[in-house]
Amino acid sequence: MKTLSKSKTATNLNIPRTALIIWIKNQEQIYDKKHRNSSRRIFTSESSKKPKFFENEKRLFEWFTMKRNEQFGLSCFEIQQKMLSLMEEFKPESIEFRI
Repeated sequence: MKTLSKSKTATNLNIPRTALIIWIKNQEQIYDKKHRNSSRRIFTSESSKKPKFFENEKRLFEWFTMKRNEQFGLSCFEIQQKMLSLMEEFKPESIEFRI
């Protein structure tokens, strides 16, 4: 059984007709399992970046959560300044920070 025209199908799917045509043209690549797996990036706990200053990042997150629960809006600058003040207050050895 033949389906609707490309225009009607695209309209039913709420997508541009040109996108549908490209999908039909590239359907082998889209369904090729080997191609799909190679294009994905897999994250594991070993590959994720570990925090350098875990305790200070934990304090920063607690401060951030408290402010958000109080419905304060925070800018990137405020968060950065808070982290710098935490680093100054709970300074790791052999590291200098400027505020």
